[in-house]
Amino acid sequence: MLTMTPQARALAIFTVAVALLVGQLGRISLGIVLLLGDAMPSGRGGQLVVTLLQLVVAGAVFLVALALAKSTGPGWPADLTQAAVLVAALAFAITAVVGIGAVAQGNGSIPASGFPGLF
Repeated sequence: MLTMTPQARALAIFTVAVALLVGQLGRISLGIVLLLGDAMPSGRGGQLVVTLLQLVVAGAVFLVALALAKSTGPGWPADLTQAAVLVAALAFAITAVVGIGAVAQGNGSIPASGFPGLF
């Protein structure tokens, strides 16, 4: 078992939440797609699988951040874990909106009608 100080846990969960927000944890989806290969469903089914996977990861980060925020004592570690909760919640919301859009479009691409004259 890895034992960490409250300060180390606060830094770790904040770093993971920021990585989620900037999309680095989204590489998990790429790994699953590459692992499944031809077994990956195409179209909306594939987008749904990827979206659900991303929501599970984002939800797990949010729940861990929330649990740490509740269990951390006063001081800067508590402030940092509370910031991690906000960052993780924002990342979860962005993941949900992008995932719903990808499933609705069926192919994950940006519709040309969304940006007239650009495409």
